[in-house]
Amino acid sequence: MRRTIRRSLTMIAVTVGLVAGTLTPANAATSSISMAMSGKTVAIVWYNAGTHNMSKGRNSFTLRAVAGIYNARVFWEFWSTNDIEDYENVWPSSTSAAEKSFSVWNKAQSPAMPIYYYLCVRPKVTDTETCTRSNPKQDWVW
Repeated sequence: MRRTIRRSLTMIAVTVGLVAGTLTPANAATSSISMAMSGKTVAIVWYNAGTHNMSKGRNSFTLRAVAGIYNARVFWEFWSTNDIEDYENVWPSSTSAAEKSFSVWNKAQSPAMPIYYYLCVRPKVTDTETCTRSNPKQDWVW
């Protein structure tokens, strides 16, 4: 039963990879989340499943935040036999945006498993952090 499920998930992941591989690098993300405040996008995170954008590494995120906010961070979770949770931050200055790309492949335990992630933004040091945790994005690690 597990083998059948694993094969099915692998086939889905391969199909997603083949379809996603036809996109241009500018549209390379297989999923993304953005957060707006006062009508302006202040942070965005996008995920590239599998080998979709190897310039960033296998199963990679790119997190970007605009100048003037305190910080933005992405939290991600693998729900597998050994659940793994982790996060990365970016810290823009008052005049410069910040961007960070990183691979989460070394954290994965097996191929074709789901990854869930959400975005958090703190506009100022004294402000409360706002997160999309109640509506996490789901993608695949393969």
